[in-house]
Amino acid sequence: MRAGAADRPGVYRMIAGDGEVVYVGKSKRLRTRLLSYFRASFPEDKGARIVREAAAIEWDYVPSEFAALLAEMRLIKRFRPRLNVAMKRDARHFAFIKLTRGAAPKLLAVRGPSGDDSATYYGPFQGARRLQESLRELSDALGLRDCRLTQRVIYADQSEMFNGPPRTPGCIRLEIGRCLGPCAGACTAAAYAERVRMARAFLDGETDGPIEGLRTQMEASAGRLEFERAASLRDKLG
Repeated sequence: MRAGAADRPGVYRMIAGDGEVVYVGKSKRLRTRLLSYFRASFPEDKGARIVREAAAIEWDYVPSEFAALLAEMRLIKRFRPRLNVAMKRDARHFAFIKLTRGAAPKLLAVRGPSGDDSATYYGPFQGARRLQESLRELSDALGLRDCRLTQRVIYADQSEMFNGPPRTPGCIRLEIGRCLGPCAGACTAAAYAERVRMARAFLDGETDGPIEGLRTQMEASAGRLEFERAASLRDKLG
């Protein structure tokens, strides 16, 4: 364990002797987390009780802490591990990701599906505050808007851009390149739709493109000696 696991984001599975996945977990620092199980005191510590039932431990690395959060959710849904008692607690302790509909969808952290819309939901996740921070990072990486839902949307290829009321000047996120600016005529409908497609693919576990994009930006900023921007992007990667 000490030599085999690296201290990087990942998910792990505790597996019983009969092959049953009894527990799924995640960590920003996988090696540190796994070693902590073997330092725990039995029977008072939950970690010691979990590892006592495991005959093997398997793990996978992921690009970021947020990716680990998503991977953990998918594995829990897949295996329904009996020791993941946290998923059985009151739903008020959890939050969901909501991908809205409309002309320019956005990502929101909400307490649960409203039941009266056709939005797409992902979850549940523990830690609403961390989820909100992660969604801001994902929105920044993809250029998705975070303005109010009632904000007027006008794309660069819409005829209303020339015949309707004046477009909004755009926000600071547009100015610094963290939003495509669908409210300011700064992008086409197709360009924004492609970023929404990428968000769906990432949340569905099909690609880590948004995270890899942040990594590329970090390396480019560091190469140009933009240390403050590189440090900010590094923090986003977890």
